[in-house]
Amino acid sequence: MDEMCAALAKSALNSIERKLDKGFITNAHKIGTVLNPASRHLRGIPSFEKEGIYNLIRARIQPTTSQTQQERNLLSMEASDESTDELSNYMHSKFSGITESDFDLLNFWQTHKLQYPQMYVLALKYLSIPATSASAERSFSTLKRTITDQRTRLDPALVGKMIIGRSIGEFD
Repeated sequence: MDEMCAALAKSALNSIERKLDKGFITNAHKIGTVLNPASRHLRGIPSFEKEGIYNLIRARIQPTTSQTQQERNLLSMEASDESTDELSNYMHSKFSGITESDFDLLNFWQTHKLQYPQMYVLALKYLSIPATSASAERSFSTLKRTITDQRTRLDPALVGKMIIGRSIGEFD
C-alpha cells in the first residue's frame, strides 16, 4: 500500500511539473492555493519554491489605509519580525474545520477579514479566478451546436437566451 501511495504521489508531482513547464499553473493559482487554509503550507513543495510563492503574496499585500507613512517605514525595517507580517501570522495560525467536507472558503475569509485584512483583499481577487476553463469551453461547444451553417442569421439576443436556457436545463 505504501508503494502505491508513493507511486501516486510521484505521478501527481510529475503531472504538476509538466503543467508548470507548459504554463498551465500560474502565479495566481499558486497564490490561490495559499489562500486556502487547508493547503496554505504547500506540503510536498521544496522550501525555496514555497518562499518564492510567499514572496509573491507579500509583494501583492498593500498597506492598509490606516497606516501612516511612518508606520509603513517601521514595518518595512522590521519585515523579518513575524508579528508585523500578516502572511506569517496567517501561516502560523491554527484553524478548525478547514479539512471538513462542508468547509466554506468564502465564509472563512468573511469571518477572518478583520484579522487578516490584506489577505482578505487578496482572497477576493484571487479566489474569484476559475480553477479551470471547462465551463467556458462547454459554453463555446454549446454555441457551436446552436449556430450551425443553417442558422447563421439568428438574432444575437435569441442565441443568448437559448444558451442560458440550455445551461439551466430548459432546452435539453
